[in-house]
Amino acid sequence: MLCLAGLCAVGSELLAAYAENTGKIAAVLFALVFFAALYGAPALLAREVARRIGWGWPSLFLLTFAQGITQACLIDQSLFSDDYAGYEGWAESRQAAFIPVLSISADQAFNFIVGHVIFSFGAPIAVAESWRPDRAHRPWPGPVGIGVAAVVYLGTALLDREDFRPKPEREKGRVSPGPL
Repeated sequence: MLCLAGLCAVGSELLAAYAENTGKIAAVLFALVFFAALYGAPALLAREVARRIGWGWPSLFLLTFAQGITQACLIDQSLFSDDYAGYEGWAESRQAAFIPVLSISADQAFNFIVGHVIFSFGAPIAVAESWRPDRAHRPWPGPVGIGVAAVVYLGTALLDREDFRPKPEREKGRVSPGPL
């Protein structure tokens, strides 16, 4: 289970090495723990739902697709941001394939949602299950482990959402309504 969480963190954020933490051991270790909670916990939960019900990869793929949409639309709201976290070139990238009726960029939707499906959730689950093929289709955690994963995920998702709220609204103490 911890291997799955670590693989999710590496696949989702650390492998691309785009962030300022690249090369800084303490910052990378913090990111590993944070992103293991943000991506590893929901990957474990999706895997457990699929395996306990007896679903195969097509259903697990749909669960991870829903998680990709949740991450990009509800948690960090990257798909609706004009200037996401101050990343250089964000606005230009967004405008290149902007769909006005949806208020999203097709390019960013593809990159974020499909990227999460593959790198944040799907590939790490496949690799973790391949390490122990005898346990690949059996449940991993018990009820306590599932509860801990759910609480860790919800707490981390709330922290992540708070971090990406527009700063002027945070400074004024107002909460952004988000895309809802």
